[in-house]
Amino acid sequence: MILLNIFLMIFLISFVTMGARIITQREYFAWPVRKWAMTWGVICGKYEIWQQYLMKPIITCCVCMPSLWGICIHLIVFGFSLPEIWFVPLEILSASFLNAFIWKKYSIDKKLKREILHLKKQLETNKSENRGVHEFNIINEDDIKFFQSLEPL
Repeated sequence: MILLNIFLMIFLISFVTMGARIITQREYFAWPVRKWAMTWGVICGKYEIWQQYLMKPIITCCVCMPSLWGICIHLIVFGFSLPEIWFVPLEILSASFLNAFIWKKYSIDKKLKREILHLKKQLETNKSENRGVHEFNIINEDDIKFFQSLEPL
């Protein structure tokens, strides 16, 4: 039963912290919170300290966020029950690892999609200007067929 609780807490901490990190990105609705957090340190004149020690575990770093939010979530769910409190470091480290893995995958996918869109635009530009594939020196004919087969994002 304790093992199940540990795994559930790891996924809960990861879900909450990744969700908080994602919704505070520039395109999402909680961006003003993150923007305030990033600029307030500049206003105070202690930007490095503010960013490194306060904002990373609160809202700006998905790998650092479980260190603070994991303790809070654990205390909300279990309280100060003695058997489970010893597993908090394991939950935090595991949630941080899971967040790093998910964020890396998410970032790579996002960059790949941007790159594919850019290459598709280049392909369309070359077609509209009636230039041949030999002038399209970034990719070869097989790549062009692959990009043409992709559905729009």
